[in-house]
Amino acid sequence: MTDAIKTLLKTLYPKKSQNYRWKDVEFANKKASSKFEINKKSSIGFNGNQIVTIDYRHILFEGKNVVAGTIVNGFFEGYQAESEFNEGRYTTNGGCFDAVKIIHSITSEKDSDELDPCGGAIIIERKNL
Repeated sequence: MTDAIKTLLKTLYPKKSQNYRWKDVEFANKKASSKFEINKKSSIGFNGNQIVTIDYRHILFEGKNVVAGTIVNGFFEGYQAESEFNEGRYTTNGGCFDAVKIIHSITSEKDSDELDPCGGAIIIERKNL
């Protein structure tokens, strides 16, 4: 995957520095995308100016390896991007849903509470003043 990610970044951002520092980050939702999922990874990279988030899931289905995921350019550049990298903050996107749809189209699995890695509740607490 390391070589594939390098190739993808060079293709997506040909004029940007390809000298990234990397940090693994935790998925916000730990649920699997498929009962055939054998690995998943979420990382952020910083190249001195740009931050990118890379998420992918690896499934093994009927003897075939399938990898589905996303590469997302962060919202900020420069100092702000480096700050986000140092703090381990990453950019989320709707690509998780797309990756799961691709995986389920291959495995014929249906969406369920068990196979819902993209969902999650946001709890906002209000305090009366």
